[in-house]
This record gives sequence, C-alpha cells and structure tokens, in this order.
Amino acid sequence: MPAKDVDWEAMSALLNQIYPDFLSRLHTLGILKDQEVKVCMAMKIGFKPAEIARLVAREKNTITNARTRMYKRVTGKNGKAEDWDEIISKL
Repeated sequence: MPAKDVDWEAMSALLNQIYPDFLSRLHTLGILKDQEVKVCMAMKIGFKPAEIARLVAREKNTITNARTRMYKRVTGKNGKAEDWDEIISKL
C-alpha cells in the first residue's frame, strides 16, 4: 500500500531537519515529477529500491528505470540507476 500524502509531508519535514538544503538542491537539478521527488527523498534517507517501490506502489524495475531516466535528464549522459544514486547521496 502506498504511503499517504501526509506521510510524505512528514518525511519531507524530517529530511529538511537532517539535510536542510537537500530538497532545494534537488529542485535546482531540473524539473522533477512529484513521484520522482518522492523516490529521491526515500533514496536520500537510505531506502532500497524494493522498499521505495512498495512506498510508491510501483514495481522495483519502475524505480530503477526512473533513476536511470533522471540521471540522463540531468546530466545528458547515459548511465545506470546507481549513477543517479551517487548524485543524490552527494546533495
């Protein structure tokens, strides 16, 4: 079952306490869809792709593909989902 919006708001507030500039830096990378922001937030906190998939009610491969697409959109290069994870970990 996907997390409710109120849960995402709480996660966002907690994330901002731990990583104060994360969400603003994330948005400077480009326009991200709401679902992509949720994936990035969960990644930053340390959730694994399978756990993120359960949170957003998607398949694990959908999360992997989204990470790969975000990497390409932001960098203009082909890469792997793990390349996006590295960008997120450094934000």
